[in-house]
Amino acid sequence: MDASGWLENVGNDCRYAARRLRQSPGFAAAAILTLALGIGANVAVFTVVQAVLLSPLPYPHPERLVRIYDDLRGSNSRDVGISAPELWDLRDRSDVFEDISAI
Repeated sequence: MDASGWLENVGNDCRYAARRLRQSPGFAAAAILTLALGIGANVAVFTVVQAVLLSPLPYPHPERLVRIYDDLRGSNSRDVGISAPELWDLRDRSDVFEDISAI
């Protein structure tokens, strides 16, 4: 089968599909709505993944950012932020970090 035969078959299939969708507008509306919702959901998820996981952080040298947390003995939680006095001590007395800030 050459290219013109293949294109002719695609054209015939498209005309047949359009004719069937005109005969049942409810099905056509449901199909279009389903496609729109699916495409919209995919775009929304990709946008979130792109913004959160794939894009670099909007800081200079984001690979050098670190997170500091305190390990409270006797507590079930290992992920506790440091207090303000600890932050000030690190900022004023440590030469390990270029800059320190809290969120």
